[in-house]
Amino acid sequence: MPSATSSGRSAASPTGDGGPCGNPGSGQVPVTVCVVNYNGARYLPATLAAVRALRPAPAEVILVDNASTDDGLALVEAGFPEVRILRRERNEGPGAARNSGATAARFDRILFLDNDVAPAPDCLPPLVRALDADPRAVCAMPRVVHAVPGDRVQFDGVAAHLLGMNVLLNPERPLDRLRTGTRPVDSMVSAAFLFDRRRWGADPPFDDALFLYLEDHEFGLRARLLGHRIYAVPEAVCFHREGTAEVSIRATGKYTAVRVTETILNRWQLLIKLYRLRTFLLYLPSFLLFEAMQLLGAVARGWLPHYLRALRLLLSRGRSLRARRRAFQARRRADELALLALAPLPFNPALARGRLDRAALRLLAHVLRLNGRLARRLRLHRPALVRAAAERPTGR
Repeated sequence: MPSATSSGRSAASPTGDGGPCGNPGSGQVPVTVCVVNYNGARYLPATLAAVRALRPAPAEVILVDNASTDDGLALVEAGFPEVRILRRERNEGPGAARNSGATAARFDRILFLDNDVAPAPDCLPPLVRALDADPRAVCAMPRVVHAVPGDRVQFDGVAAHLLGMNVLLNPERPLDRLRTGTRPVDSMVSAAFLFDRRRWGADPPFDDALFLYLEDHEFGLRARLLGHRIYAVPEAVCFHREGTAEVSIRATGKYTAVRVTETILNRWQLLIKLYRLRTFLLYLPSFLLFEAMQLLGAVARGWLPHYLRALRLLLSRGRSLRARRRAFQARRRADELALLALAPLPFNPALARGRLDRAALRLLAHVLRLNGRLARRLRLHRPALVRAAAERPTGR
């Protein structure tokens, strides 16, 4: 991993026992806020102003920059001198940047934020309480609300879909119609979350072989399979802007080449690394149909080069992926079949453009239901059913 150089106020390295180095000041909570940034000049002033307004205040704020080419860091240095900047030599994705932040943070509780996420002033205490209430909890996620218009929920936690995707909960719902009770979830979205480094241990939380997209779902599902817990905390609220201009659907209005390639590749990596063979065998009809639909969809949309690139990258990583699978499977404590849900497929409606697309999605949903019924009859799996599922995927 490339080294990250630091500027701004100095900080000691984490102690060997995982405890904080130094003490929070008066009125501060022992939490490090870590903002992950790539070309976020348009967002950073608002995000860091929101961080500055947090009450109680975090004891430390760091920004991990993924080799940005805009003037965002100059804006931070001029307007937010309290922020310590870690400059990475090259962009290896948000997961690798979060790993750098997790290593550099002075405190074990780390609030990770994407550069376009602004926390509400009272966001921190509910997240801290959620982690305090369960010694097995490693992550607590706030409710994420669209910044514009500010009254519509983007997601309220996520479920882990059987086919290797995450499913947003309560998407696009009016903010004033939803409850605020904390609840356990089986994966996470990394736009904003409070992480407990001491409970997690010494290993990097994110697999930096997943450059972009689904790296958060891989971490969340892996954490659950290792016996940790994750909570959605709707009482805590963050506001989410449009995302990275080069790749986000909300910013570009389209699926970019990197998004298509990385989503296909990282789903395959997640499945191979985390799932047991019997899960594939039990749901083989569903997996085969999905893969066929994915290939045909790529051909129909002109994405075949991106699909083939994902396949080439997967094959080139075969040895390292097998090693990562062995290392994880030796440590796992839970069965993914206890966590995976059958839910409406998390496809963007723009992908179902015609009658044939919609028919294919109905067929896949039907096969999934039949597969689930067969698994229940054989007493091999009782899949959870998630009805408040997303019709739109996440996007940075």
